[in-house]
Amino acid sequence: MDRGYLYPKDLEQFFKGLDANEIFNKMKKIDDGKILASIISHIIKTKGLVTSRDISIELGITYINLVNNFAIQKMGGLKKVYVEEYLKPLARKMITSSNNGLELLRKIGWAPAINPKNFYADGTLKPHGVELVDSRMRDLFGVSFERAKIIFSSGYLGDFDSYFI
Repeated sequence: MDRGYLYPKDLEQFFKGLDANEIFNKMKKIDDGKILASIISHIIKTKGLVTSRDISIELGITYINLVNNFAIQKMGGLKKVYVEEYLKPLARKMITSSNNGLELLRKIGWAPAINPKNFYADGTLKPHGVELVDSRMRDLFGVSFERAKIIFSSGYLGDFDSYFI
């Protein structure tokens, strides 16, 4: 049990004859799966787990596809939840101490893979790597790194000129 959340493995003792997998299936039906989605979001947010396997182990589920299928059907997929619930808040905290998008992505553990497609031999980004970094910045902030840095590090509240026209 983690801060008020009961996982299926914690509930086994209260439901004789049901294992964690069966409890998970029953929880999917309660309130259209919103409680279970909340539990999975909590695990991702607090522990940074993103794979179906890791989340299944945390929940005490032995059938990994139960978590994966539920996440795709009800939550839009684990990657989406991981980005929304874990990476975005972490990136907002780390952007003030980062000098560029690649550095920020490295700090939050979402940097492009170091391979010949993304990086030159000297470690600088190739055009494909630059596009990948820019794409991830848009996923995290909806804008470029430079614009996001201004917004999140200076208390910037937006362009108010348009409201007074």
